[in-house]
Amino acid sequence: NCASVIKDGKAFEYAINSPLASYEGLTVVAGFPKNIVTPPSLQKRISRIISENWGYFMPIFVLMFLLYQWHTKGRDPKITKTAIMPIYTPPDNLTPAEVGTIIDEHVDVRDISGEIIALAVRGYMKIVENVDKGFFGQNKTYKFVLLKKDFENDEKLQHHEKKILRAIFKSASERKLLDLNNEFYKNLEPIRDSIYNLLVMKKYFPIRPDKVKKTYSFIGIGIISFSVFGIIYLNETFPPHFLFGLIISGALFVIFAKFMPVRTKIGVGVRNKILGLEEYIRTAEKDRLKFQEKENIFEKLLPYAIVLGIADKWSKAFEGIYKTPPSWYQSNDPAFLNSFTTFYFLDSLNRLSSNMNSAFQSSPRSSASGLIGFGSGFGGGGFSGGGFGGGGGSAW
Repeated sequence: NCASVIKDGKAFEYAINSPLASYEGLTVVAGFPKNIVTPPSLQKRISRIISENWGYFMPIFVLMFLLYQWHTKGRDPKITKTAIMPIYTPPDNLTPAEVGTIIDEHVDVRDISGEIIALAVRGYMKIVENVDKGFFGQNKTYKFVLLKKDFENDEKLQHHEKKILRAIFKSASERKLLDLNNEFYKNLEPIRDSIYNLLVMKKYFPIRPDKVKKTYSFIGIGIISFSVFGIIYLNETFPPHFLFGLIISGALFVIFAKFMPVRTKIGVGVRNKILGLEEYIRTAEKDRLKFQEKENIFEKLLPYAIVLGIADKWSKAFEGIYKTPPSWYQSNDPAFLNSFTTFYFLDSLNRLSSNMNSAFQSSPRSSASGLIGFGSGFGGGGFSGGGFGGGGGSAW
């Protein structure tokens, strides 16, 4: 219901014949032959696409920058000797927590658990398991007994080992694991810091790997947070392609954070030695172990098998060889005493690990926010599968 007029062959005029009512509209379509308007060149079209959508290309340049950073600063230096040779003792007298941190560049649950087992093996403490028969089956509780009360002056102990003993016992000679609920979590960060600082002091890392990860993660999270703020409050100020590009760019920083820590040449060398120890533990043969049984090599290397995630393989290698319960682990379970096997022992350590994880992480509700960033990641299974045996053990 309209009238149309072409004026001078250049202008089109349309007019409605009656007023438009509510929700009514008028659509006009006008066409003209091709080539009347000169189309833009390919260069201009590309230039226009980039100028109107440049935010979508931002992640490409961020990715190139991060790849360059990783190539120049995030890769371990090459060393002349790269062959992995099996070794039978921990290199440089490293503790289990140091070994675990050098391998994966972060302190996780297996490192702390393995360190506690190592302290017991070395005679600083005893672990007591008490089994009670409950309505729903067996109920196991655990107690730590301090054997060397003068450990503070022991030069053989590293700072983080003393911190662990101090966190467990305080001024007591015995502590139940349940007593560490809502208490031990306060010591996780100092223990973690002590391990990282020691490895930097020993020149295995030029910079603490956790700080490198935090730097890149902080940048990424900051970019993502600004993008979300912009989408909610500044969507009229910044174009959508810009905010979208920022979100992807921030996510790239967070992803690359895991790969940016780097070892020194000394650190690479000791890592290769640790891999040699892992190879020995993984492929140990019974005949060879029988020869070294007099050195109690099972207990000596068990904490290192724990932090390397191959305690199950180490236990299997000693099946039928190691038949006596260790002096540092005491249990009133008749099955443990009368039919002791390495697999049964590892199962007991699995249960201990699960209980330690729960106790060490627990905190009052008011302190729960303080564990964000490392407390929630301290979880994991036992020593096999999700814990000591293989796989699991999340980072703090």
